[in-house]
Amino acid sequence: MLRHSGLPIDWRNRLQLRTVTAALCQDLRQEIASFDAGAIREADLKNVYETVYQETTVDLLDALMHYAPAGWGFTIGQAPGGQRIYKSPEYDIAAGPLHASMAATEVGTIVQALEYLVARVPEN
Repeated sequence: MLRHSGLPIDWRNRLQLRTVTAALCQDLRQEIASFDAGAIREADLKNVYETVYQETTVDLLDALMHYAPAGWGFTIGQAPGGQRIYKSPEYDIAAGPLHASMAATEVGTIVQALEYLVARVPEN
């Protein structure tokens, strides 16, 4: 299982992005499979995402957005101090509270977004 170190994810470290994203997606797919198998309830999936995976997911999305293609459907803003702020529907789902009755669908959407974005990270 992926454990977030609390250290920021460096968008320039492409190997880290690929490795951490692959581990996170595998873990999230296992959580969805547990729900599909009836081993956990959807409210449990919501809770485990928000307490275990959400921080890492948002950090990864922040890093991966540097490589997002222009047509992906996101906007860029600027926070005080010049830091970029990325927004997209997928980012909003990942960063906000999940809906207890739709957690499996929302986590699946998050996994799809992560896999789409990490596939666009250049090899070199």
